[in-house]
Amino acid sequence: MIPPAPSDLSIYLFGSMSVRRGGRSITGFRTQKSKWLLAYLVLQQGKAVEYEVLGERLWPGTEIEKAISSVRQCVSDLNAVLGGEALYKLSRSEVGIDLTQVYVDVFAFDVACAQGDSIAMHTAISLYEGDLLEGCHEIWALPARELRRQCYERALDFLIEQAQADGDYEAAENIYAGQSPLKG
Repeated sequence: MIPPAPSDLSIYLFGSMSVRRGGRSITGFRTQKSKWLLAYLVLQQGKAVEYEVLGERLWPGTEIEKAISSVRQCVSDLNAVLGGEALYKLSRSEVGIDLTQVYVDVFAFDVACAQGDSIAMHTAISLYEGDLLEGCHEIWALPARELRRQCYERALDFLIEQAQADGDYEAAENIYAGQSPLKG
């Protein structure tokens, strides 16, 4: 796994979502929706999102005023759990998260997949701790999950083909079995 950036906040979206500060798990999210709001904002890569859009994404079919009120409550909860003003407000109608000093496993995975060399592919495989946001059945999460699953499968295929081309059939079998040499 790529070590977290020199920041003290790390967000892991592969497998079961977790948030850590200084290596310690952050708990205390009042609702699962608060975690999903954080995940949604992270996947927007720091771009601010309107409360109305967030309400529609996280509370589909809910009266918009009630959904926006729920978003505001979750923003308040997240700031309390993460400390200070983790989420920034550009206006009364938009919110985002500054990720410049935050380690996010999905971003490291995306970079590794884009590099496309052997070491990067091993890194990508080691970062993939399970499907993106396991347990999240929100419709907005499905395309991001599928995209990362496809990247993971391409990384596996790349490494298996490389090992076979090198005549290392044992390594190819181990990679196929999910035992990347770098995953340990």
